[in-house]
Amino acid sequence: MNHQPFENWLLSEEPLSDEQSKELLEHLDTCETCCQIDTGWNGVQDLFHTVPEIAPAPGFTMRWQTRLAEQRRKHQQRQSWFFLAATSGIALALLAALGLGVTGLVIEPEQVLIFVVYRLTMLLITVQAAEQFMSSALSSIAGAVPFAVLIGLSGLATMLSVLWFVLVKQLITQRRIIQ
Repeated sequence: MNHQPFENWLLSEEPLSDEQSKELLEHLDTCETCCQIDTGWNGVQDLFHTVPEIAPAPGFTMRWQTRLAEQRRKHQQRQSWFFLAATSGIALALLAALGLGVTGLVIEPEQVLIFVVYRLTMLLITVQAAEQFMSSALSSIAGAVPFAVLIGLSGLATMLSVLWFVLVKQLITQRRIIQ
């Protein structure tokens, strides 16, 4: 026996037409399964209307907000410690690399000074060369590409940067709720 329209009508909150109500009543007289569904559903609806709502315990909102603030504070503290550890680790690694590079020159302080001046000079020369390269590349691109395209590419690069930032933020944000 096909119970589908009758089951839908029984469980639906929408009012039935007179013809549908008549068909449903006739079907309920002959079908035990649908009659049980109707009785059960009416019992559940009665319980929904008669059982009082349970209010949260006094101070629930304040406790929840306090716990949320504490979780956020702990999360920020963990991020701060992670950042401090990461930057300290990088600084120690760079210091160790510098120490290993300078160990051969520790014999005389003049040699250490010459080494430091040489490295700084090479760094400045590299930065100047990169600046000149970028300047010439940008000026040649600017002459060959219309201004509107440059603006569009700049906007695209900005949007991609923002998207990258948002994705990284989403990946490092904790999503579970601690009870």
